[in-house]
Amino acid sequence: MGRYTTQFIPFAVLFAILKQRAQDGTVRKKLSQWYWCGVFGEMYGSSNETRYANDVTKVIEWIDDG
Repeated sequence: MGRYTTQFIPFAVLFAILKQRAQDGTVRKKLSQWYWCGVFGEMYGSSNETRYANDVTKVIEWIDDG
């Protein structure tokens, strides 16, 4: 799991922002898709601070806009 643990930081932020909405089936699917795209795309290997902020913002927009 090594380097993928860094992705848990924005994941936790997303859950904190979404609160109960994170339990919605559609939202969970999107969170899962974002997570696995990050894993398989190796997006969290280095220079993560900017990626954290961008991903959190974009994922929330994606969830809100459908």
